[in-house]
Amino acid sequence: MRVRIGSSVWLGPAVDLRAAELAVSGQQVAKAVHRSEAIGEISVQCTPPDAFGRELIHIHSDRSISKSRLLALAARSRGLRAPQDEQRLEIERQLREEPPRSVDTAPLRERIATLGEEITELRERVMRLQGALSAMRTGDSEDEQRVRSTLSETVRRLSELETEREAVRQQLEQARTTNRRRRDEHDERLRLEDNAANLRRAANEWLTSRMSGAYARALHTAPDVASRTVRVALAIVRVGECASPVVIEADAFDSSMAARNWLDTPVIQL
Repeated sequence: MRVRIGSSVWLGPAVDLRAAELAVSGQQVAKAVHRSEAIGEISVQCTPPDAFGRELIHIHSDRSISKSRLLALAARSRGLRAPQDEQRLEIERQLREEPPRSVDTAPLRERIATLGEEITELRERVMRLQGALSAMRTGDSEDEQRVRSTLSETVRRLSELETEREAVRQQLEQARTTNRRRRDEHDERLRLEDNAANLRRAANEWLTSRMSGAYARALHTAPDVASRTVRVALAIVRVGECASPVVIEADAFDSSMAARNWLDTPVIQL
């Protein structure tokens, strides 16, 4: 591990910054550890934290601790897997699949309504033209030819609109089918999400139970500090496997090396 603050550099698995009188906070140092890159004048070159390390990257008295969740992460950091994991992972894989998008049917319904009005008008016009043509059948006059031409064009246009309306009706039915399927899949996703949450809780309970003995022993031997939150966090770090540094902003150990030896993980002490 290499810690740099301004022009000062510290090397090794245990770094104690308490005597350095630096104007930095534990939160700033923890942020540099989390990102594994320079944050202003602070940089920490180290093993990037995993899920367990990220949760316990900064230990101080003002933070909150979810003991059962963190003990489950500690168990996973040591390679333990819960019996529920396989089923939960399969459900989560299904949930990552994109559901069908809903289709806005309003434009299709509006188009069908508009076409219906146009078709009705054209049908009425066809009937009027047919009536006019019947009344004019006295010969092959110029007026009769004009009416025949208009009637033919009107019938052609009517056929086009009827064909278009049928196509739009089919699109509307397909859209409604898609939306019904989406609603069904939405309900199924809710069920799967509930199942995944239940499996996750059951897995955490199983993993926590496997760590309870080791955690109780670690808590019993943890440094005697005023903050129980700090003691709990330190005990959880001790029972887990953490390759990334832990930033301790509490007077829990006489030295950073003592902290490193008890926790068995790299330590930055503030």
